[in-house]
Amino acid sequence: MPTKKNQNKGKTPSGEIAQRSEPQNPGLKGKRKTKQPRRKFNRRSTERSDSVMVALDNPNGLRWVLEFAPIYASILHGIERGLTALNKQMQVCSIRSPGEFESLVKGRPPDGLLFLASKNVISLTDSIGTIPCVSVLGDPCDGFFDRVTYNNPATGQLPAEIFLKNGITTAAILGPTEPGRHTTFGVRYSSFVETMEDAHGTVVSLLSADLYEPANPANQPRPGEIASLVRALIDAPPLPKGLYVMADNLLPAVYANLLAVGITPGTDLHVVSCNSESPYFLGLTSEPARVDIPAEEIGYRAVELLEWRSQNPRRQTSTTVFTPSFHIPQHCPLIL
Repeated sequence: MPTKKNQNKGKTPSGEIAQRSEPQNPGLKGKRKTKQPRRKFNRRSTERSDSVMVALDNPNGLRWVLEFAPIYASILHGIERGLTALNKQMQVCSIRSPGEFESLVKGRPPDGLLFLASKNVISLTDSIGTIPCVSVLGDPCDGFFDRVTYNNPATGQLPAEIFLKNGITTAAILGPTEPGRHTTFGVRYSSFVETMEDAHGTVVSLLSADLYEPANPANQPRPGEIASLVRALIDAPPLPKGLYVMADNLLPAVYANLLAVGITPGTDLHVVSCNSESPYFLGLTSEPARVDIPAEEIGYRAVELLEWRSQNPRRQTSTTVFTPSFHIPQHCPLIL
């Protein structure tokens, strides 16, 4: 899969945790000094463990990744491939609390840490200490840790550009409503709408704040919400010729509801999806065009960056950004 990589260096050098000496009590010679509280810190072995810890924010852990988040499973496969080349082992763990994380890295720490889609990595700085660390798809952490991610605005721009190139000037976009412009789906939605409207196109927004059930480990949409969004689509005459589904795990329910109202995906409506989660294509009447996120390459690059950080602990932090590509399957009438 063709990818482009751009590496940008942060402006602030990565920080190490300074070891401060205990303050001394300036008492008279021979006078007993006041006992100072000892500063807590991790006593780390100097021996290499030949292992790298992959930390997940999701409390359901590896099982959830393998069953319900194929894009993360692909990233883990890339990480494993990179570590195997370095003769290192991968340890996957879930972080349920800062205290639990600290207990995981005490004693003999891993040779490195990879945080997968974490929003809390900076808050764990004290526990991480001098362990080399890379954030994968997580929140920006310039000046603290290195990061590997993808160009999220492109995941909205690419579908809009394809629709416009194929003469589709009215298109719908379906997905969850997330608070804030800088969330994953918020960026995806905004970039799609802006690209369409800049070309004087029209966008039909099909968004729901209740699309996913909170704390549902299956990560599947509510069927009733998808049905409501599809009804809103057919109630917006004329029927848009393009539909951008912002996440692959929405596709089975979207296809089922479209067929139920007599709309054939791929014929009556050109569907584009995103996230590179091919298991959700199984059983669909036609394979959609899609925005491909190079998940496995992201994982492999994270290992490369972690190894570089191990050998260059004082260099400035850097961010590697992958550019998604667009895939049009065989028999799909859309053109690139």
